[in-house]
Amino acid sequence: MEVASVSVLVAESSELAAARRAAVSCAHRLEFDDTDAGRVALVATEMATNVLKHAGGGELVVRATAEVHGQIGGLVGGLR
Repeated sequence: MEVASVSVLVAESSELAAARRAAVSCAHRLEFDDTDAGRVALVATEMATNVLKHAGGGELVVRATAEVHGQIGGLVGGLR
């Protein structure tokens, strides 16, 4: 069951913060604590930076789900 989904276009470095904020927002919807939300922020920033650096831009997609692999609450991230 999907709880939240967001995609952020990353075409320039000024959009890295938006990608990070979107991912953290999904983490908070799943009631991640501050430590885990910080980890999500780090991963989202790294993914967005890499897509910008290595592909010249793209789209960061983050999906918060109520169940992932039998565990309650999870985040799934990807690039397009």
